[in-house]
Amino acid sequence: MSAAPITRVMAGARTSGVLHIGHYFGAIRNFLQLQDRYDCYFGAMDWHGMTTNYKVVADIPGWNRDMIAEFIAWGVNPEKATLFIQSEVTEHLEL
Repeated sequence: MSAAPITRVMAGARTSGVLHIGHYFGAIRNFLQLQDRYDCYFGAMDWHGMTTNYKVVADIPGWNRDMIAEFIAWGVNPEKATLFIQSEVTEHLEL
């Protein structure tokens, strides 16, 4: 008998500025529930952010740092979910 497949979840938010209450109700609230049930990967999606904020790319590294910090502050537990910055995972482009 084979083991049940592992369910993984990958989601993120585009780094295009500071997070707001809409991010909480649209994504982070779900992250908090998902992290207790699945193998989760939540990311600061900076390459996606560059598609709309190409004129202010110098701001994106700070937004990456702030977004990961805010995920944690809003309850995403880095011991339950993997947090990442999209551009730091080179394999992401290969997908």
